[in-house]
Amino acid sequence: MSKECVNRYKTSRDIAGFTQEHAAAKLNISVRRLSQFENGKTPPDDIAAKMAEIYNDGKLISYHMRIAHPELAKYLPEPFEIKSIYQAIFELRKLGKAAQRAESQLEKLASATISDEEREKRFRIYKKKSSG
Repeated sequence: MSKECVNRYKTSRDIAGFTQEHAAAKLNISVRRLSQFENGKTPPDDIAAKMAEIYNDGKLISYHMRIAHPELAKYLPEPFEIKSIYQAIFELRKLGKAAQRAESQLEKLASATISDEEREKRFRIYKKKSSG
């Protein structure tokens, strides 16, 4: 397992403000087992999903899936790490603008005076463009 992912489990726990003891109790596993996951052993998917939920870290499951299921990596978004507050602001603005554009396009489509069949056809085209 990559050191990046190993640290990710611990980092997520630390950011969430949990001690190993508290996290292990919430995950219904032993502290020793949690320590193993934070030091190289790949947790099962259900434990990783619980970690993501308890730590409130949606990116954690993406990291986990890339490591535990490398055959799925090509379908997952590329992870990126924020290196500075300026990069964080830039990334948020970029995401915000993309979301505004998508929302605007979908609103236009929803309010267009066209048949439901045509609306569905246009939506499929939009969906294909935006995912590919």
